[in-house]
Amino acid sequence: KLQSLDAERQLGLKEGEVRWAHSDSHAERIGEVMVRLGYVTRAQLESVVKDTPPSRVGRALVERNLMQAHDLWKCVTEQVSEIFHAMMLCKDGAFTAIDEELDEKQVHNLNISMQSLLMDSIRKIDEMAHFRKKIPSARVYVGRKRGSDGKLEAEEDQVLGIIDGMKSVGELGQAARLSEFDITRVIYRLIEGGFAQVSQHPIASAPVQPPAPPAPSSPRHVAHAAVAPAPADAWKPQAADETKVLN
Repeated sequence: KLQSLDAERQLGLKEGEVRWAHSDSHAERIGEVMVRLGYVTRAQLESVVKDTPPSRVGRALVERNLMQAHDLWKCVTEQVSEIFHAMMLCKDGAFTAIDEELDEKQVHNLNISMQSLLMDSIRKIDEMAHFRKKIPSARVYVGRKRGSDGKLEAEEDQVLGIIDGMKSVGELGQAARLSEFDITRVIYRLIEGGFAQVSQHPIASAPVQPPAPPAPSSPRHVAHAAVAPAPADAWKPQAADETKVLN
């Protein structure tokens, strides 16, 4: 357990694995994680919270067909990761280790590797410090400078398609169902590639241009290509995309 100035956070461990996590920070509640990742709306969450105990919010949303069970699992895993990450970032507080049997009702069948959480948290701390040089916070707005060139990763294309200059980094993460770290990482790549820019205020965005249709080919040429034998040494490996590798 970690008691800090802003919140009390707890991790339940068994045989070296994380079995459950709890935080009284509002931002780290499971409902807030669901909204932040875009699996439920604020209105849907509030309709369930008003007559459901906090420990049953996720199950109630699934029972009311407002979200899928596998999506609930993703949110719970993300919640544990966020709580662990917040504990790693805490500079002041009191740690308490308690040796007792876990209440099986609190476990939720979680079995998350402590080592994986630790390595992931260290990686996020290191990379986020790098991203913050261009994206100071999740509150800055993102504008599109140009459309996709067809070489972006699927995740980058998805985010670029919803950038309109009126959404902040955090709002884009909610729309794309990505955590703050993941949406920051994707937007950083888009900035590096010249596809996006950030501003403290809403910013005009370039329109999305549909990809150009392929040029029609002559039937005669197609028939010729189908029967013409290829030279033995005609194949060459595709050139590597250095920008993607560097990113």
